Amino acid sequence: MPGLSPKVAVYHLGIKSGTRPVKQSQRMFRPELVPQIEVEVNKLIEAGFIREVKYPSWISNIVPVKKKNGQIRVCVDFRDLNKACPKDGFPLPIIELMVDATTGHEAMSFMVGSSGYNQIRMSPKDEECTAFRTPKGIYCYKVMPFGLKNAGATYQNAMQNIFDDMLHKRVECYVDDSVVKTKNRRYHLKDLRIVFERLRKFDLKMNPLKCAFGVTSGKFLGFIVRHRGIEVDPAKIDAIQKMPKPKNSRELRSLQGNLAFIRRFISNLAGRCQPFNHLLRKDIPFHWDQSCQNAFESIKKYLLNPPVLGAPMLGKPLILYIAAQEPDHPLPAEWELSDEFPDEDVLLIKEFSPWTMFFDGSARRNGAGTGVVLISPERQVLPFSFVLGETCSNNAAEYQALIVGLEMALEMKILQLEIYGDSKLIINQLLGSYEVKKEDLLPFHEYASDLLEKFDRVFLNHVPREENRKADALANLATTMALGENESTKVYMCHRWVIPRLLDLQINESHHTSVRVIEEEDWRQPLIEYLEHGKLPEDPRQRTDIKRRVPRFIFYKGTLFRRSFEGLFLRCLDKEEARQAMEEAHSGSCGAHQSGPKLHFRIKRMGYYWATMVKDCMDHAKDVKRVNFMPTTSTNLQSLFTQL
Repeated sequence: MPGLSPKVAVYHLGIKSGTRPVKQSQRMFRPELVPQIEVEVNKLIEAGFIREVKYPSWISNIVPVKKKNGQIRVCVDFRDLNKACPKDGFPLPIIELMVDATTGHEAMSFMVGSSGYNQIRMSPKDEECTAFRTPKGIYCYKVMPFGLKNAGATYQNAMQNIFDDMLHKRVECYVDDSVVKTKNRRYHLKDLRIVFERLRKFDLKMNPLKCAFGVTSGKFLGFIVRHRGIEVDPAKIDAIQKMPKPKNSRELRSLQGNLAFIRRFISNLAGRCQPFNHLLRKDIPFHWDQSCQNAFESIKKYLLNPPVLGAPMLGKPLILYIAAQEPDHPLPAEWELSDEFPDEDVLLIKEFSPWTMFFDGSARRNGAGTGVVLISPERQVLPFSFVLGETCSNNAAEYQALIVGLEMALEMKILQLEIYGDSKLIINQLLGSYEVKKEDLLPFHEYASDLLEKFDRVFLNHVPREENRKADALANLATTMALGENESTKVYMCHRWVIPRLLDLQINESHHTSVRVIEEEDWRQPLIEYLEHGKLPEDPRQRTDIKRRVPRFIFYKGTLFRRSFEGLFLRCLDKEEARQAMEEAHSGSCGAHQSGPKLHFRIKRMGYYWATMVKDCMDHAKDVKRVNFMPTTSTNLQSLFTQL
């Protein structure tokens, strides 16, 4: 078989430099298996897939595996070779999205590549590294075999190059599984002709025994795809129905793995598996009680009539059901959500309250200052006081206070603002009720007007001086402070009442030892200090970093939240809470044991955040994988070894 041109795809091992070659020790086979192994090797020689090699540096062993029809399949143990090769980062498609994309089509054709990976050639310099030992001799692959580390990514890359302009339109490809889809049955032959011409152009072969053309339903990536929706494979359900009750944690994890594959077809799967959670905890004996058995039977009964899933379609109504357990929900229960659905496109619109700003300026003979008070929608107060570098009139100081407050609000990405000031002249000039007659105020008026236009919505209100006391006090404070051009200072204010100690109440002990445990610094504390008290660290870099990050955080009832790019509030976790979240999302009830990036995505979808969550999720996934590694036994060789 000619296979794909090397210009389209070639498999390179890319063995890491300095890696020592491994020659696996020879294995013995039962006498009745030797003739069958030789027959399979002869087939590979006749097809031109392998060639004999002398004195190879890498040698792997073969593992015969019995097929369902009783024949023998020869697999190669490439584990040592795979350890020496880097991981190819080419992304494989997401199975759920590909299956969803095939629904709603009247005609489909399912195709599987002939000899799969063997249509891609090996790099000539890497051929001898795939050498394997057989009863007939030592052979190496001329084509890409099954079981190599990056074989799937290489094949997917080749399919991407071949069907680049057809993917997600006429064709969906996942490695060697492909489906040609057509909305209207009348045009299906036209689509097939276009696809076949592309296959003939690149000399890509399909296995006719595994293809189905012009059908309305078929099996694709473990699911039954129909025009009306997606159904779970009956074989998957049958396997779960026949499973006995788990006897140990390993069998329980196997059950949860099978359920996780069809989790989209089981409503409230996490709630149904809740009785199993305590059995997976460390240092707890495995005891399958009646509550676990009832949950197990409930899941089996539910799967007797599994639902049919339909992918979201443009123009069709979409109803979203959200279920959350209140104790574990990251948002406070006091936050009310609307029960109304305005239309079919937007299910929930939450309008955030605007920020509030009070400003005031003060000018005296010996100096001038401004005071600005910003109040968040959650009623968090941020007071600021500034010393003006030049002496000016009181009206100019009022304009300075307003401009400084507007610049700060824009820097914090505030787009809706209610402004209150006690200067009737400034407010009415900006509203257009008063005319600006003094020339020294014209530049301030024009600049303030330009800043106001940058907000989505802004309100200007005049208030009496009694209602603007905070900003007035800050302005007067700045007026009396003697600071240099680049100097700043902190003024701490708190409630205190001193009670003198009476002599007869004094403690007799004259020496006391005070012990205080200094815990590890919490990354949330600087943000909370700034949001709650306006405090900033002494380090200039940390000050700049806090000011840059703080607009996306809010502090509500003792809890720090971060607003995501989607506008959702994520609860911020400390180090210990983050560790518990990763353990629960990765290895908890129905945990899919995801990789680091998927674990990070899932935790964010759960509504949690911490500063180093990307790195922590990557490290956690690697650590769990390292701890859970177990030596391979002869009972699971079929699942670990690869197809020849």
